[in-house]
Amino acid sequence: MHGVVVGAGGEQGRAQLGGGLVLAGLFFGLAVVFFLLLTGLAALADQVGEESSTVVVSRDVPAGRVALRLTAEQAAALDLAEGQEYEITGIVTDADGEALTFPSTVAHTIPARWLRPPGEQLELHPDTDRFHRALVCRDADGMTPAEIDRAAEKALEQLHHVQGMALEDPNVDHSVLTSEADHREWLRIAERVRTAGLAAYDPRVDPDAVEHPPLIRFGRT
Repeated sequence: MHGVVVGAGGEQGRAQLGGGLVLAGLFFGLAVVFFLLLTGLAALADQVGEESSTVVVSRDVPAGRVALRLTAEQAAALDLAEGQEYEITGIVTDADGEALTFPSTVAHTIPARWLRPPGEQLELHPDTDRFHRALVCRDADGMTPAEIDRAAEKALEQLHHVQGMALEDPNVDHSVLTSEADHREWLRIAERVRTAGLAAYDPRVDPDAVEHPPLIRFGRT
């Protein structure tokens, strides 16, 4: 087993992958659980899926909820109707009322192209990233905080859309990266207008705003 870095939506976590492979930073639609449960992640890419283009990735994660299947005797003692099975689901607490967690394994089938040798990750060229950031800064010029929030939500919807397309089409991988860049910039601008208490966004007074000459320049006031 080899210790490697797992990238997911800009976040980093430690993981272990067989064969010295790295899960690329594009988990797409399946990535939601990785985003939420990256802490203590132990991922194993140890078998090929039913299709040759996929692999099965399993993870050991703590589970807070448990299920207890009742025996026929227990069901009868609770005066439950016969002829079917019952189970109790919930959380287990200690004497102090603290919830306990138990080991659990979750498996996902992902495209094999998401596995890459160590050190090789899909990344936007810095000039492409700057271009997309400049586009967002220009489009946000003069927007109110509410308008910027709506634009950020729309950018997130677009990101989810291309992530879904990328599950089937490897040619869309680059579009996922550019959509991520767009969404990150909208979130950055939204945070700036919130913390600065601005009525509208002005990229000309934003020290972190970028232009992309000669294609994108902010209008002068």
